[in-house]
Amino acid sequence: MRWSSSLALGALAYLGRSTVAAADSFQWPWESPPDANALQPAPSNNGTVDFNLHRSDNLGVGNMLMQGSEFTRLVYNRVPKTGSTTMKELFDRLAKRNNFQVHNDEEFLPDIRRLRSKIRALPKRTIYVNHCQFWPDAPSDVGWINMVREPIDLAASSYYYSVDAEARHSEKAALDALAERKAFGHCGCYKLEFDACVRERAKHNCSDFAGRDGLMVHETDFFCEHRHAEVSLIF
Repeated sequence: MRWSSSLALGALAYLGRSTVAAADSFQWPWESPPDANALQPAPSNNGTVDFNLHRSDNLGVGNMLMQGSEFTRLVYNRVPKTGSTTMKELFDRLAKRNNFQVHNDEEFLPDIRRLRSKIRALPKRTIYVNHCQFWPDAPSDVGWINMVREPIDLAASSYYYSVDAEARHSEKAALDALAERKAFGHCGCYKLEFDACVRERAKHNCSDFAGRDGLMVHETDFFCEHRHAEVSLIF
């Protein structure tokens, strides 16, 4: 699998404080030995980077999820536009091969109380997938992972996504986003390319419009707990 060299695999702060017996843990997808049918990363060239889901002797992710690890459940609190749809598909395929469960939650950005309830209820051998905040006080057997992306690439991807009917699976949502851009004049960037939009908004001091159409997706929002504030994003 290939992403831009600016795309990084982030292993978010894992919270284990005590060891869970090996019998209570399970073998995560990263531990499966390669075989002829295994998903293999593309060769590295032209500034791209390999992403190998099998165990690595050098990456903390591989060691942190080994047999006997304290983690029996995993949360992937996916940052939008960072390859998370591909990651979801990988998890679904690996779950069948490695006999674990994937819970794809479509209730995006639940408040902290709802998120706590959902995570506490997860059975062992489960990966929970959602656009959601981080919960630093999660049970000690819950591990967290995430993907991050170079911020300008992320902003450009979000900008085009908001008006892409095919990507959003909704022509109405894309047309509504276009109509909103048109209504805001210079600051709306109607029918402008991303780089032209950035210059136009800077020229007209469009700071009030910065958070619209996904132009300012703050990746750090997914590495923090939001007890009182809501995170608003376009999906």
